[in-house]
Amino acid sequence: MQRRALQEKQTQVERAIRAIEAAEHALENDAPASTQGLRKIIEVIKMHDAIETMKRYYSTDEEWGKRKGYYEEGPGPEWRALYRDAAECIGEDPGSEKVQSLADRWLLLTVRAANGDPAVQQDSAKAWMDREHWPKR
Repeated sequence: MQRRALQEKQTQVERAIRAIEAAEHALENDAPASTQGLRKIIEVIKMHDAIETMKRYYSTDEEWGKRKGYYEEGPGPEWRALYRDAAECIGEDPGSEKVQSLADRWLLLTVRAANGDPAVQQDSAKAWMDREHWPKR
């Protein structure tokens, strides 16, 4: 378990190092330090903080292992489409066919993302209910 935790930290540190190396490379080539390079470093650090925050909602390392990819890689295309469609439904009647269809899509994606594991689904809900304590983006 300790080895796994250290490997996760190593992956996060390697990401930060790559972002810093890219910024250093830009400086070595007499290119002005791009704001994009600096933003990337900040983004990597913020992502690390966000991942650490989300990890605490999962009961065991095994449960976290089932979901960490989502937090490290971000939502896939189906989730992004769902978020976009949900934004378009703001203000609509929750009982409407359009909103109910959206809820069905959300449930399908949630069950699939948890691989049908109710513990993972429950932990994800715990995280969402405590979202006011998530790091600011």
